[in-house]
Parts: sequence; C-alpha cells; structure tokens
Amino acid sequence: MKPIYLGSLYSENDVEDIWNDIPWIRVAPRDECWMNNYNLEYTYGEGRGMRTYQPVELTSFVQSILDDVNDRIGSDLDVCFINGYRDSKDQLGWHSDDSPEVSSDHPIAVVSFGAEREIWTRLIGSTGMVPPQDRYLLEHGSVFVMPSGFQEVCQHRIPKHSADCGKRISLTFRKYKS
Repeated sequence: MKPIYLGSLYSENDVEDIWNDIPWIRVAPRDECWMNNYNLEYTYGEGRGMRTYQPVELTSFVQSILDDVNDRIGSDLDVCFINGYRDSKDQLGWHSDDSPEVSSDHPIAVVSFGAEREIWTRLIGSTGMVPPQDRYLLEHGSVFVMPSGFQEVCQHRIPKHSADCGKRISLTFRKYKS
C-alpha cells in the first residue's frame, strides 16, 4: 500500500500569512491546532502523552483548501489537524493517525506550505533505515494522500531537517466518524 504524491498544487500562498491566522498550541517539538465546523473535540495519544484538543472553526482559507482537495481526490474529508514546524528542529515521530474518532475507511490528505520537509513511511513494526522510495519530499503547496486503510498497516513521520529551514505548515485533512 503506497501513498499518492500529487505534487505542488497551491503555490500562491505565503506561509507567514497562513501561520498568523492559526491559533497554535505549542506541543514540543511542534505547534498544533484542531479545526472543524462541528464543535467536536479530538483526543490523541494514550497515557501520559494523551491530550484533548478543543475545536477551532475552519478558517475560510483552510475550508477552501479542504473543498478543493475533496474535489481532486473524490472524498468527503471534513476535519483538519494542523501541525506547525517552526524550524529544522521541529519534528513528528513515528505514528499512525489511528484515533478512534477518525475513519480508516477514508484517505488522509496532507497539504504542505512553507519549507520543504520529508515525510517517511514504513510498515508498522518495521525498524532500521527507511529506504529512499519510502521518503517523500513535501514541497510548498504539495498534496500527499495516504489511502484508506493506510493507517492500519503503516506509520509515518516528519524527521528533523538536516539543515536550517524555515517554517512549515501541514494541513492534515481527515474524515471524522459521525
């Protein structure tokens, strides 16, 4: 099962403008925000790492990207978890987006703005080096789609960047279970 990289589709947007419109919560080593128009909370993690996010209404910009992504991939995604990476040190460890609130019967689409960063994928339980074919460069304005069922068998991560880089925003569109 492989993700789909649609390349750079949204090149006109400035990351600083997008960054300033999002009410971030700092969860080191990155910033986060949970958006939806249903006033639905989102709980992530287990044990000491568990946290519940209060919803923020989708901004008009995020809603417009969501609508366009749904048209492009033929889906009905309806919520957005946003990660903000301030610099090369911010990162996201190995995980699957397998929270019980999120439907595994739908894809997850990631739209990136700002600095180029890689996303790595692997089968759950894999260890060792990630081969080049499982590393995807996420360019400014690019769309990366993890197909339905991907989260059940694979993990992904955004590693630290090896060189200095600027801010990056990741809009992660999902389907909330109703």
